[in-house]
Amino acid sequence: IIGVTSNDPDPILSEIKGDNSLLRKYVEELIRDTRHSIVYVSRSGVLSAIEYMAREEGLPIDVVNASLVTGLFSADLRVMGTENTVLVFTGGMISDPAVMKMILRESKMDRIILGFTKEKILEILLEEENIPVYRIWKRLAKKYGIKISLRAVYNHIRDLEKRGFIRSEIIKDESTGRPRKIYVLNNIAFEFLKR
Repeated sequence: IIGVTSNDPDPILSEIKGDNSLLRKYVEELIRDTRHSIVYVSRSGVLSAIEYMAREEGLPIDVVNASLVTGLFSADLRVMGTENTVLVFTGGMISDPAVMKMILRESKMDRIILGFTKEKILEILLEEENIPVYRIWKRLAKKYGIKISLRAVYNHIRDLEKRGFIRSEIIKDESTGRPRKIYVLNNIAFEFLKR
């Protein structure tokens, strides 16, 4: 394999399009004279590769490097058999926040599995703002018939916070004037509830 490119008109993939005529001439000559080939990659493949490398390897790579990973896993490369494969990264990391937002938006929300109680906690937080755990516990029992201990609700809340669905905030209680811890939905929770 000599490289990767895309026919996709998506602006995200503009960095890997072979529009440079001098380079194209050189690459075409190389392909003609050797067994090498160009692999065509898609937008979804590149976004999946960025997500995979960030999640599995801890490397938030850019579109150019992600296209290499996509090419490596493409069906076109199955012909390589037992040959050694070397993947050369340029070292570029994601610098465009729009690409990361797109990955987060398009990452499969369906893969996220929450239990019934956690989903109902998110729904309660969506309906009511500035709500402490005690009120969440009461609402679970009254509205949904979920009768669990307050400690169990705290465990669910802690897990939702750890997974990034909610965050805690300290506010001043209007009736007592004392600080009070409340829980608020993060964007990932809104995306999850929209599905």
